[in-house]
Amino acid sequence: MGFKEKVARTHPGILRKELIEFCKKWKARIKPLTNNEHIKYAQFSDSIIVAADGASQKQLNLITRTAIIIMQEALKIGFPMKGALSCGMFSFDEASELYFGQPLVDAFLLEEKVFYYGIVVHDTAEGIVKRWPLCNKFYSKIEISLKDGEVNHYQINWNMMDNKNDTKDITNTAFDWLDKIEEHVSGRPRVYVEHTRSILRTIHDMQNKPDVQINNKLQ
Repeated sequence: MGFKEKVARTHPGILRKELIEFCKKWKARIKPLTNNEHIKYAQFSDSIIVAADGASQKQLNLITRTAIIIMQEALKIGFPMKGALSCGMFSFDEASELYFGQPLVDAFLLEEKVFYYGIVVHDTAEGIVKRWPLCNKFYSKIEISLKDGEVNHYQINWNMMDNKNDTKDITNTAFDWLDKIEEHVSGRPRVYVEHTRSILRTIHDMQNKPDVQINNKLQ
């Protein structure tokens, strides 16, 4: 999101440096999560595929935190993103650079409908998300913005983890990132910014209710 406008307005040399810096930062942050090789990733242009080698709570924990890190680092540098989390049989052949399977199709089609900067859960992954003990901290089922209209959906709370990968409300910091992005977009991209602000406020309010317990330890 906003990548096309950024390409049009940014000198290729500068854009290359920014993309390299972005890649370095999110890869450095996810390194502790990928040491056990349960998580794999591939990037081309402004698209990133992240895959887990299973659908257990452990893999969900890893892929959720990885997705949050990528989203945060992208927004920090001014590359607003959106995505989707799906589940199913998927072929990740890094050596041949072949990545295919129904989960990729499902995620792509859902991501195309997302009308804010966020990561939405496809129905194929919803059951796993609901059963995760940390679901209420890292996910919220709330009204989100799709191009088809407003609808209740599970989505990742990417504003609920700090740069040390601990659970912490960083909504105010996220608003700062959005303010900077807003300075460089008009029209439809700015609608994305406003939708994102609204959703982050909702998550912030829900997470700061007295009955919400915060766990600051990596599970």
